[in-house]
This record gives sequence, structure tokens and C-alpha cells, in this order.
Amino acid sequence: MRSKGFTLLEVMVALIVFVMMASLVMQVSTTTIGNQVYMENKVLASWLAENETVELRSVGWGEIKNKSKEVESANRKWAITHSVTEKKNFMGVPGLIVKEVAVSVSLADQPNQTLQTYLSYMANEDA
Repeated sequence: MRSKGFTLLEVMVALIVFVMMASLVMQVSTTTIGNQVYMENKVLASWLAENETVELRSVGWGEIKNKSKEVESANRKWAITHSVTEKKNFMGVPGLIVKEVAVSVSLADQPNQTLQTYLSYMANEDA
């Protein structure tokens, strides 16, 4: 007489298939969450860089200098760096002096991994 139910071999094969599928789902979930966190940081860094550029446009010409600072936003600490280079005779215009300003944003605990950089040109008030 044949007994009803699954054999040990069938149960073991089913368990192996289940474990493989669960492992695959876990790997995909981990990658997706990691990408979401990275993209969130990129968007926030972009906003911070844009805000900093707008603030720099509102200060006097002489106040636009190389500078680094830390700010807190969205429950994270950010490192913001201004790199300023003066360009004389900009675009071939004699006497036109422009400051090339690169505003870089990174997480404060990872200062060497820049998430966003905005490059802008700011002319002297006399231009």
C-alpha cells in the first residue's frame, strides 16, 4: 500500500529551491536599498550645492574665496567646499575678470567621495 505525503527527497529539493529563491530576493533587495540611499544622498547634495551657489551670488565680490564648512541637513552632516579660481580676460574680453567657483558637496564622514559639484562663473560688479 502506498502512503500519502512527500518523501524526504522531495522535501529536501523543495527546501533547496526555496532557499535559493529567498537568497536571490535578499540580494536584489539589498542592492535596491543601497541604490536608493545613494540616489537620495545625490539629490540632497545637489540641493545643497545649488543653495550654496545662490548664497555666493548674493555676497560681495571680495567675499567669494576658497572655503570649507560643515552643515547639517536632513539629519546628515555635509562637507561643502568652495574652490575659487580667478580668470582674467575671460572669453577673450580684455579687462574682464571672472571667478570660476566650484561648489562641491560630500558627506562629512566621507569627504573624499564628492557627491555633487556645481561650477559657476561670477563676474565683478564692475563688469
